[in-house]
Amino acid sequence: MSSTVHHPPNPPIVYQFTGTEPLVKALASFILHAQKESIDKKGKFTVALSGGSLPKLLRVLIGNKSVKWDHWSVYVPTIRYSV
Repeated sequence: MSSTVHHPPNPPIVYQFTGTEPLVKALASFILHAQKESIDKKGKFTVALSGGSLPKLLRVLIGNKSVKWDHWSVYVPTIRYSV
């Protein structure tokens, strides 16, 4: 029988930005760093986007040669409304 050790989650980190441009630059840098770590460790990068304006902010990554799109799996929630 194997035992699994559960560690408490890391405390949240909150950033504040003075405008959209600094946010986009920081977000792109974060995503590229996370992508590299994930691909190096697991051979793939999986990201879930909350929707809203977040996907639009990430369009700055289009054309960036550091992005390894062929290793990405992207999930965006689908919201269905019933009337």
